[in-house]
Amino acid sequence: MLVSAMVFLFLFVFGVLVVTESVALGFVDAQPNVLASFELWGRDLVITEELLRVTGFLTVFSGLYFSVTAVTDESYRKEFSGEFLEEMRRSRAVRAVYLAALNPAARPGRGSTISST
Repeated sequence: MLVSAMVFLFLFVFGVLVVTESVALGFVDAQPNVLASFELWGRDLVITEELLRVTGFLTVFSGLYFSVTAVTDESYRKEFSGEFLEEMRRSRAVRAVYLAALNPAARPGRGSTISST
């Protein structure tokens, strides 16, 4: 989600700064649906429905591509989730020791097991 949000933010800001109303008119070959307009640094900037649609499509496509690549590619999986998974294992082990210290009767070797909740 964070990757998708950052891609959307970048594409939206870039599109607002670069795609003026006349440029959008050239792309869609019709009058663009202007949702908002404002002036920044002496330039008239517009937010159009077409800009939001293209930005949304590219964001969803990029997020899907990133997700699939991160799950299926071994090197990406190690880079993005390897450290996180190790920290989760460590925190679960510390929690198990903590729960065992709270309830001495539930220590392993005395006939009961440590609860995972």
